[in-house]
Parts: sequence; structure tokens; C-alpha cells
Amino acid sequence: MGLLTTMLVAALTLVHPAGEEKRAMKESSVGAVAAPRLITTYQHKDFAINKYVLSNGLKIIIWEDHSAPVAAYHTWFAVGSGDEVEGRSGIAHLFEHLMFKETSNLKAGEMDRLLEENGVNANAATWLDWTYYTEQLPAQRLELVMRLEADRMENMILNQEQLDMEREVVKNERLMRVDNDPDGQLYEELYHTHFGTHPYGHPTVGWMADIDAIQLADCLDFYRVYYAPNNATVVIVGDVDSQEVLTLAEQYYGHLEAQPAPQRAVVEVLPAAAERHHVLPLVVSAPRFIALYNGPAMGHADMMVVKVLNEVLFNSEGAPVRRRLVEDEQIATDLGAWQSGFRLGGTLELQVNLVPGADWKSALAMIDEELEKFLAGECPVRAMQGGKNRREISFLRGNMSVGARARGLGNFEITGGDFTSFFRQPEELTAVDCDALMRVARELLEGKHRTVAVAIPKETP
Repeated sequence: MGLLTTMLVAALTLVHPAGEEKRAMKESSVGAVAAPRLITTYQHKDFAINKYVLSNGLKIIIWEDHSAPVAAYHTWFAVGSGDEVEGRSGIAHLFEHLMFKETSNLKAGEMDRLLEENGVNANAATWLDWTYYTEQLPAQRLELVMRLEADRMENMILNQEQLDMEREVVKNERLMRVDNDPDGQLYEELYHTHFGTHPYGHPTVGWMADIDAIQLADCLDFYRVYYAPNNATVVIVGDVDSQEVLTLAEQYYGHLEAQPAPQRAVVEVLPAAAERHHVLPLVVSAPRFIALYNGPAMGHADMMVVKVLNEVLFNSEGAPVRRRLVEDEQIATDLGAWQSGFRLGGTLELQVNLVPGADWKSALAMIDEELEKFLAGECPVRAMQGGKNRREISFLRGNMSVGARARGLGNFEITGGDFTSFFRQPEELTAVDCDALMRVARELLEGKHRTVAVAIPKETP
């Protein structure tokens, strides 16, 4: 991996209630706070990536890269839909929306205006294990971004008007992305069927009845517990000076008070006793289905083995399942597989889009025949090496930007518990051999433990 690794090195060069008296943003720390403490240093070639912790528990990961005058600023919170309680699904995602509204220092819309005027692109996302807020910024706007992010971590205004407004936005989002979208319905049913009552079994956007049921008191508690500094990790990658970052962090975050750490669920994802099929009549022109297999959790070395396995079996042009369904039988127009790692487990997912009139059961039987032949045969050494090469190139290309690297570090830190696992991926990819490939294939694919969600064309009157 010498040349491609060299390419990577070159590229990787709580004031809640409305009505609280408005006050100026704190621009200096209140009282004496201890200096940030260095807890981890990872040396990646010429780069030292450092993780610090403030006295209030806020973690800061800094990767200096002075190759371009830009930076990525990510704020990750260790909370996602997998942390929600029964009857309040969707609150993590709803709260992501609320965080863009108003603080005791900034009226609604002012934060967005300030960021746009200064050339900063902002976004956010929520998933099973995390919520994060991201800014892509000119390096000289670091202080502005940190000041605004610290402000909404501390001084967000929550009132009934804000909640009702964003509740309607989220309900419309659910209608658009799930209820009126065949792919959204199929994917929601897949996870609900597969995970059931496990914390991953309900949709991140939430069930409609639960979205309606969320109360202001729920949001106030959610903010206090999950948006405390000791539940957050700030990741900064780009043209910054570490000492300046730490000085600003003490100034804007240092006075925030820690809260009792929330207890996250530890619920093992168990294999199903039998294969499960769920068929949905939907507005589609041809049948399609997604098959979901249990996979390794985030940070597990077998994640890379699964990625290579997907290339060998499904994604590459010569992959046996693709060749059988798309080329030989011409029963499918396309198919693709991907791997997802979560805090409590993972998945291997295969989506197959069939031609009009095709029988999904026949397609599934063909897949099983090819999998059985693969498991009974010898390791395809050449196909495995080709898969490793493609995954290596994908990793390198996918992590060239400061934003992509910040996202990778944050995801591994929050989901896997260790940001340094991000850097071990090339080594883990190199280590994939025939023994590992065939072992993981048998562990994941043998037996009928998968879940299959099927969309068939809905009959019209």
C-alpha cells in the first residue's frame, strides 16, 4: 500500500426557558478553569492528531493540516435515536432542528446569517448513535464558529412556539421521506422488522404519533442531559493552530457545567431464530428488496473484511451474485451491498432492483445458490485482492477533504469509542486474507438469520 498510503498522507495534509434575561455572549471564562488536558496523541506520518479534555468533560480532537486555508468544525453529541425512550421516538432528530432556532443572544435566523456572511457552510445529521453539527469554514473564522457553537450549547431558547413550529417541519419531512416514498417505507420496515424492540428498531425520524407526543418538558430534559459538555466531542481538522484552539475552547466552553453522564443502552443484537420476510405493496414499477444480515460493530477489525466480501460477492463487475442476476438471468437491473457499523452491532445490507414482472422469491433463491457455492468453494484470491484494491482507493478518495476526515474521526470516537481506529483501516484492509474472508462469510451468511423487506407493485383500482 506504499504509493496509495503516500497519496493519503499528501491529501490528509443551560439557560433554557424563553424569557430569560438576555445577556452578552461570554467572551471570557467565568472563574478559574483547569487547562485542557492532553489524553491521546496519534502520530499519522507527519501529522500529530491530539485529543484533549476540558475540566467539564468536553473532548476536543485536533488535526492540524496547513495545506489549504480551510477547516472543518464538527460538534458530536453521544445521542441518537438508539437512546430514545419508548413513546418519544424522533426526539433526537427533532432536537437537531431546534438547535438551529434561537438562543438568548441570537434571534432565530441570526446564526445562519452570520455563518453565511462569513463564508461558512453549516449542516447537521442524526442517526442511531449520534447527532453532529458541522461547519466548513475559512480558517480565519474559527473563533466565530466556536463562539456560536458554544452559545447554542449553553443558551438555546426552548418554548412551545419553537417546538410546535419544528414539530410540523419534522412531520412534513417524515411524510416526504418515508410515508410518501417507497424507498423510505421499505427501509423503515426493514429495520423495524429486523431489530424489533431493540433500540435500533424504531425510525430515526420517529413514529408520527410519537412526534406528536413530544412535550416541551421532554425537550428541556433532553437538552440538559444530552447537550452537556461532557457528552460532546468537538473535532477540528484543517488550517488551525492547536494552542489557539485550546485557548478559545477555554474561553467559550470552559465555564459550561457538566451534567451527570447519561446511561446508554447496552443491548446485544441477537441473530434471528429464523429468516423473516416482510412484503409491502408500494407505488413502484417493479419489485425490489433489501436483505439485511447482522454484521460487526463500529471499530471491529471485521468491518474491513465485510467491505471486501461485498466487493467479492456483490459489487464488482465479476461478482457472482451480480453476474447471475443482472447478466445471466437478467432478472435484476442492478444490485449493491454496503456495510454499516453501529455502537451495538452492525449490518450487511444487499439491495436488489428487479425487472418488471420478476419474482422476488426466485431472485432470492438464486442469491442463496450463489452464496452456497461460494461458501463451499475455495477462496477467490484474485477477486479478494481486487476487492481490497477498490476499497483502498475508496478510502483514500473518500477522506481527502477536511470535512470527510472530521466526520471519520467523530464517528469512530462516538460510535466506536476510539478515534484512532479511523487510522487503522488501511492496516486492517491489508490484513484481510482468505482465512478471514471465508470465516466472516460463514459467520454472516450461513443459516437463515437475515431479514428481507420486499416492495411489490401496488395494484391500482
